[in-house]
Amino acid sequence: MCQNLGVFSRRVPDDLVPNALAAARETHGPPRFDLTASNPTLCDLPYPTELLDALSDASGLVYRPDPFGMARAREAVAALYRDRGVAIEPGQILLTASTSESYSYLFKLLADPGDVVLTPAPSYPLLAHLAELEGLQTRTYRLDPHESWQPDLQSIDWTGVRALLSVHPNNPSGSWVEPATADEIEVRC
Repeated sequence: MCQNLGVFSRRVPDDLVPNALAAARETHGPPRFDLTASNPTLCDLPYPTELLDALSDASGLVYRPDPFGMARAREAVAALYRDRGVAIEPGQILLTASTSESYSYLFKLLADPGDVVLTPAPSYPLLAHLAELEGLQTRTYRLDPHESWQPDLQSIDWTGVRALLSVHPNNPSGSWVEPATADEIEVRC
């Protein structure tokens, strides 16, 4: 029989007091622009009026799961790339429900539990958490604010590194890795 150890794991604080951000919102109200919102339907974006027309298509009443994503959706993505001059076949495209799921697949593909992946600093903190959920070790690498937030490759300890994560554009700096820097990273990884 289990002893009553509480509802949550020991990682969850016992006091559940509001953090500084919650306290500031309580005092000052919500920010004018919530840059943490990840649900576009909550951001007052204008949507085309015909967006929901596809919901009236009776073919949508039949569930045909595909582990790579709906074929029609992958074909549409391939067409978007083709319009931009990039030749890619729908069979080369994998659609996921979220970026977190995408990272999960990439981590499983690129690294084994215990391997090291590098995450940028500053960056979106979820990257390290997702890597750790896959059993990976994380180390940060510095983005240099004096060099347009490019990775400081000289300061990186490359020992045991399996992958270097980079988000384009980076959150919160808005930077991206220059092509020459990306080439150097590819050689090192």
